[in-house]
Amino acid sequence: MTKEAKKLIVTLTLVLLVTLPSRLIAQTSISNCVQFVSAITSDLAGNFVLANNIDCNGVSIFPFGSKATPFTGTLDGQGFSIANITLLGGGSFPDFALFVSVSSTGTIQNLIFDNYRASGSTNVSVGGIAAVNDGTISQVTINIANGAAIVGDGEVGGIAGVNSGTISSCTVNGSVQTLALSIGGAGGIAGNNDNGGQVTGCITNVTASGFTNIGGIAGTNRGTISSSTANGTVTADFNGGGIVGLQRDGTISQCTSNASVPGGSSASAIGGLVGFADGTSLTTPLNIENSTATGNVSGDSEVGGLIGRLGNANVTNCVATGSVTQSIGTNNRNFGGLIGYAEDAIITSSSASGAVDANGDVGGLVGRMDSSLGQMVSIQDSFATGDVSGNRHVGGLLGRASNISAFTSSLHVIEDCHATGDISHSGVLAASHGGLVGSSRDTEIRESYSTGTV
Repeated sequence: MTKEAKKLIVTLTLVLLVTLPSRLIAQTSISNCVQFVSAITSDLAGNFVLANNIDCNGVSIFPFGSKATPFTGTLDGQGFSIANITLLGGGSFPDFALFVSVSSTGTIQNLIFDNYRASGSTNVSVGGIAAVNDGTISQVTINIANGAAIVGDGEVGGIAGVNSGTISSCTVNGSVQTLALSIGGAGGIAGNNDNGGQVTGCITNVTASGFTNIGGIAGTNRGTISSSTANGTVTADFNGGGIVGLQRDGTISQCTSNASVPGGSSASAIGGLVGFADGTSLTTPLNIENSTATGNVSGDSEVGGLIGRLGNANVTNCVATGSVTQSIGTNNRNFGGLIGYAEDAIITSSSASGAVDANGDVGGLVGRMDSSLGQMVSIQDSFATGDVSGNRHVGGLLGRASNISAFTSSLHVIEDCHATGDISHSGVLAASHGGLVGSSRDTEIRESYSTGTV
């Protein structure tokens, strides 16, 4: 070997050593629970790997770090499991999780938690892994202990309370919930998937419950949720959805909810996929696309097989197959096989096949559509096949179309649509009914038809 070649090898070696992150050079191998706790507590920037399955039964574990001192290192489970964690200190920390905060450089991956317990009591943000995640959590499974739940008074998630980082290919099995009358929210993966947050390829098998903003994947979503599936049951008084309870901007794409969403006697904004999808930007509507909801849905107002209430949004290539019914209540408003109430929205290439049976404005696809921002609702290339029953404005496709804005003369548009379900109409509030549309105002209908009996 020439002298020049030897110099080149030495130079390349030095460059490689300098440019590699230090946590990839030095690793701490963990083989038992006591070592797990002491190693991470003493070095929140360390690079840790599990050498085998470990059991934490009988070991006292409190949350690692704080918001001021987040975890910045790496924890790689290498496919091994940590069993029997019971996280302590639930009433003593403002934010409560195994890791209080994971920074943008922090990574937790390839790890299974079995028989996991974390009850956050009055804490603001509660998560199975992180109260606040700005980093990467990947290929992590949490099996919450039977009879237990991840609980908190704010934003509660099976993986993270608040996520602004990336959560991918994670699975949560068990229960998540907020305390009574909490205005935070609970999700199988994240309580709040915040701006910049990404949840992709995740699966939940959960019972998610609380007062408001409850979802099978996220309680509230302002980021992106894609290629994820929710199973189980979601229960909320307001804003309950199989995937997301409250969608504020952001995107939901290629997601499936098989969860049932039974609302209580006064439940409002309840949907098989999303409870309340509300775009806040006047120039950029939120997007829900290529997604499916199969679970049955019930509530008292603004209830849909896919979305309970929709505002300033685009829904494209979505399907709902579950039935929609009214729980015992008195509001009697807006029930649809796909969407209960749609305002300033565009619905394209979407369908509903479940039966809809409720009081008020009821439609096989959309219960009621309105405008308040001057952008009328458009339904295109969409259809409904379920039977529809109601006692006010009832239609095989649309129950009622009205224009509540005084600032536009635009027309709602229904184009290339059809409905095939039978229509049943009765009751003291009987107003109007039709095979395609029950009642329409400021609406143009083009190349659309119905075949069901009326």
